[in-house]
Amino acid sequence: MKRLLLTMMSVALCLRASAQDVDAAVKIHLTPIEPIYLNQTNQRYGYSDLVLHNIGISNTSPKPIEMRELILEAQHMDLSITSRVIRAPQLVIESNRLKSSPLPIFNEFTLLTQGGEVAFLEGAQLAQSAILKKDQGLITRAHHMSVPSSTQKLKITAIFKDSNQEIVKETRMLDVRLYKSPIEYHLPLSGSWFMRALPGIESHHRLNASTEFAVDFFKLSAKGRVYEGDRINASSYLGYGEPVKAAADGEIVHIESAATQDRQAFKLKDNETPRQRGQRLQSAMFNAIKENAKRAFGGNLVTIKHEKEGVVEYSSYGHLKAGSIKVQIGDRVTAGQIIGEVGDTGDSPEVHLHFQVNAGPDAFMSKSLPFKFDDIKQAISPAEPGLVIHSDKTKQ
Repeated sequence: MKRLLLTMMSVALCLRASAQDVDAAVKIHLTPIEPIYLNQTNQRYGYSDLVLHNIGISNTSPKPIEMRELILEAQHMDLSITSRVIRAPQLVIESNRLKSSPLPIFNEFTLLTQGGEVAFLEGAQLAQSAILKKDQGLITRAHHMSVPSSTQKLKITAIFKDSNQEIVKETRMLDVRLYKSPIEYHLPLSGSWFMRALPGIESHHRLNASTEFAVDFFKLSAKGRVYEGDRINASSYLGYGEPVKAAADGEIVHIESAATQDRQAFKLKDNETPRQRGQRLQSAMFNAIKENAKRAFGGNLVTIKHEKEGVVEYSSYGHLKAGSIKVQIGDRVTAGQIIGEVGDTGDSPEVHLHFQVNAGPDAFMSKSLPFKFDDIKQAISPAEPGLVIHSDKTKQ
């Protein structure tokens, strides 16, 4: 009799677990796809950082669930090193913000999915609260974590209440690693340049999945300025028209060459305040994005496909000078070959070169990859992030 009771209890528990599984079918979504790449921030002390760009949670079961929180844990040897908790209210706020995006293309660029948030959640619609009905989900993004360089895994745990008001957990494990490419990249410019927006947390590139490890190059004067004379004229910028070179051998796979820059738009109009000018420029940028978002952001751009030892990567060179591109799609180029000139097209009021490496040919819709230039000569060694500064006033 005792054995029979134990058997019946075991069956009941199995049935309950199965029912719970049906009622609590939560799926965790992620872009870009794993692995998550570490960015070494302090090799001397063994620290790196990482970014989880886009995490989604959707309910695929027929019954509603209530999201409680999302836990991110960096792990080494199955031990939690660093953790972060995202509560349900934050998930709802971020999802509503995405849902109210003025243009669908913003969400496509953000989530790296054609079709935006619905495609990212594999057909699920964004919910307006923590209660997720069938085929509803929530999204959170741009989570930065400072971690030891020994980090090997990242664990995502979704905690929610099922239809029986029981707390249930769903987990997903992600690989974390340093990225080492066999492709050797050379500086795409000659001479001395200020390399800005290195992939730390303060970089305006870092929290965007397609530009995470991108850098910008500015040519500076002896006073540390990017221009001399009238800043409205592009030719006043020291980097304007400087040759841009292929960073590695490869094939030209994409060219945008129709972008121009109306620098007179940066001038204050009669009876216009600086704030009004900013609003006018913002409105013009919004209209340009509606017309052609990639051109509006990147300006004239060349993308080169590189392949070595079975690894394929794509380098892109943005904001090139109008009329300066010297290659065509399908051309084979060698490292150091001139492909265009530094300019100011796209979202680039100050002349500079934007450079990035991606896992796919679309610089706006594919995963950003870490890279290293093998021919950098650092002005100060060891190199550390810093600021170029000058004093406008002499202290009396």
